[in-house]
Amino acid sequence: MKRILIFSLLILSLESFGQTQTLKKKTVVVKFSPLCLVDPNYPAIQFGAEFRINNSLSYQQELGYITRDIYKNPSDTITSGKGFKIRGEIRKYALIDREDANMDGLYTAIEVFYTYTYFYRQGTFIGDQGDECKDIYKVNKHVIGMNGKIGYQKIFSSGITIDIYIGIGAKYRKITHLEKDCDSKTIKYHADYLFAGAEMEGEKIVPNIPMSIKFGYAF
Repeated sequence: MKRILIFSLLILSLESFGQTQTLKKKTVVVKFSPLCLVDPNYPAIQFGAEFRINNSLSYQQELGYITRDIYKNPSDTITSGKGFKIRGEIRKYALIDREDANMDGLYTAIEVFYTYTYFYRQGTFIGDQGDECKDIYKVNKHVIGMNGKIGYQKIFSSGITIDIYIGIGAKYRKITHLEKDCDSKTIKYHADYLFAGAEMEGEKIVPNIPMSIKFGYAF
């Protein structure tokens, strides 16, 4: 995260000292989300594109390929996993009333998303009599949600784009545990396991707070 912020500041510095140019009207911005690579729940290679609708509105579509092999630790209890993300977003930019305006500046957005992922985890199950059973089982997750976001996007004269946002929303999460040999037992999570709630079997609606920084190029 620190390296990404330093890289962002470097781009801003280089552009601010560069020669001032007239910014041509942009209609498409392609983007990459580096923070998705280190997402502990859904590590993904994620790209997107934002398309201009008119002077104040745009539509953004993102696709991500989830793979647990991105930063797999040899001591991790996760053995493998895959999945995908789909995100669609309508943005409204503030204070844009010129015909040559770009997808640039402060914006608000409504985003809907769907995520599917599965992975195999080694865990300990506890029976009714307190007996334990170790097993490798499959965690299957479906997540549907909606967020409201506020952000700031800067398109430089070179076409390089930085997009920063934060938001709040809610998501419906359905999780099933499959391929278990210890069918009649309950999974036991370590007391210090931070993401246990995100892997518990069942259906639940939970709050969501998205925040990220993306880099792109505008055409």
